[in-house]
Amino acid sequence: MQHHLISAGGFDVIKHKDYYSFKFASDQNSSHAFLSEVLSKKSPNTNAVTMWITRGWKEFWYSHQELQKNFIDKGYTPIFIFYWFGDDISIKYVLKHKKEYFNALKKFSSYLHKLHVNILSTR
Repeated sequence: MQHHLISAGGFDVIKHKDYYSFKFASDQNSSHAFLSEVLSKKSPNTNAVTMWITRGWKEFWYSHQELQKNFIDKGYTPIFIFYWFGDDISIKYVLKHKKEYFNALKKFSSYLHKLHVNILSTR
C-alpha cells in the first residue's frame, strides 16, 4: 500500500508500507528511490523538509525514528504544517470539533518531544 504524501517542487514523495520513495514528477520512467538518499544530490540547496499534519495524520507516516535518522541528523530542519482543520475551517466547525483538535495537538506534541533537535535562541 502506498500513500502519496507530497508533490511539490517537481518531485513526488510516496509512502509505501515500510519506506518512503522519491521520484521526479517529470521523469515518468525512473524508478523510485529513498528521499533521504537522493535529496542532497538532486536538490543540494535544500535545508528543510516540510511535513503536513492533517486531521487523519498517523505517527507512522513520519515515524520520529525515521525523521530523526534520515533528515534531522543529516542537517535538515523539519517544518510541520499543522493543517488539522484544513479547508473545513469555520467558526461552527471549530466549535464543534475543538475537543478532537486539542486531542490531536496533545498527540502531536508528544510526537515532537521524541525528536532530538537543537533549539535556536534569539537571545
